[in-house]
Amino acid sequence: MTKANMESPTESIAQNAFSDLDVPPQLEDSLRRHRANLIQFIRNLQTAGINDMQIEESVSLMIASYREELVRTIKSMVR
Repeated sequence: MTKANMESPTESIAQNAFSDLDVPPQLEDSLRRHRANLIQFIRNLQTAGINDMQIEESVSLMIASYREELVRTIKSMVR
């Protein structure tokens, strides 16, 4: 079985989300980490059985963390 056949639908969507874009190399690491974190986040939500408010709070924290990393990366690219 190939790796592609072993991917879950969540992984497949996350891996292909940026496949048509010409992503600058400086952003590749950030996107790779973000995709991996997002996949793990969704798996955790699927097994945790948490409510809508907890999902919203978790997403807010995740986005804030990723925002900081993305801002640092973009700033370094334009300097």
